[in-house]
Amino acid sequence: MLKTRSDSIESLIRSITLPEKQHRKQAVSHLSAFDSGETMDALVAALSDPCPQVATQAARSLISIGGTRLIRKLMSDMLIWDS
Repeated sequence: MLKTRSDSIESLIRSITLPEKQHRKQAVSHLSAFDSGETMDALVAALSDPCPQVATQAARSLISIGGTRLIRKLMSDMLIWDS
């Protein structure tokens, strides 16, 4: 059975919560292939991972998706935090 794009994204997002840091790091790396709001939300959340390597990879993945959409999302989140 072939996975759909949505299934792949959901599976990777679930992997971000696994206890093994290497699995989390691989998941955030693979998420860079998908430019969606759901993916960006998961990667922004992964910036707070307790493992610095996972958080760094999340930042790299966000940068690789890039563009003004990412900047708007991060700025929007920052405004919510300041409220």
